[in-house]
Amino acid sequence: MLAHRAVVRYACRTFWERWCAVDCWTCEKTALGACRFCGRGACREHAQQRPYIVGLYRGRANDTLRAVVVEDALHCGVCHPRGEPVPLPDLD
Repeated sequence: MLAHRAVVRYACRTFWERWCAVDCWTCEKTALGACRFCGRGACREHAQQRPYIVGLYRGRANDTLRAVVVEDALHCGVCHPRGEPVPLPDLD
């Protein structure tokens, strides 16, 4: 039984290592993470940091809208997040 568990554990580990490996979008080296804005992989050389809004909240109906922001979210440097919101009239 122990030998079977070891084989299964090894097979799962190698499968996930191959399946989960992400390459850098720019240079195709192994990526350290995925861009928070578009999902592209970024290696240490090409990774940048950019603020990312995690959520918005309003304490009371009359309060000013506030944001919870991560200051150093991973950015690939390739995508260009828009500075202004995009209207979506079809979803109203």
